[in-house]
Amino acid sequence: MSTATKPKRSLNSKPTMSTTTKPKRSSSHSPFSPKSSTPPPRSGSSHTTLLYKKRLTYDDVLTGKLTIPTESAGVFLLKRRGGKHDRIMVPFMDSKGELWEMETTYQGLSLNWDKFVKDHRLKRNDMIFFRNDDPSSEYYNIHYKRNGNVHVSEVHSESK
Repeated sequence: MSTATKPKRSLNSKPTMSTTTKPKRSSSHSPFSPKSSTPPPRSGSSHTTLLYKKRLTYDDVLTGKLTIPTESAGVFLLKRRGGKHDRIMVPFMDSKGELWEMETTYQGLSLNWDKFVKDHRLKRNDMIFFRNDDPSSEYYNIHYKRNGNVHVSEVHSESK
């Protein structure tokens, strides 16, 4: 009679994290996060699409509004809205796994953009990236680089 042996696991070994793991959601997020308790499940796809990137201007940082040219906003903001030009809330997930609902128009982002800027301490000349890491997801991903210096904890793998 044979018995199967179980693989031994060292007490010091830790599970490794892959780049396709589900983002962790912070429970201490401020009150402007979406009402849903958890983000939609991710498919685990490694496909990433860069939708838009911009070097932040003085106005983007201080006015509480991120201006996005209409032709660029149409690539992702209007697509989520069915092509309508009214104001709606669109969820974005940052690299910390926190969801941010921001009001969008055909001109860019407004409501909660100022809170995102403040929370992440964004400044003029920082780069902001909007990505769609999972086409079946209910939210977009938002990442940034500080004035050309990559902050690994804030930007996951950047597509080129």
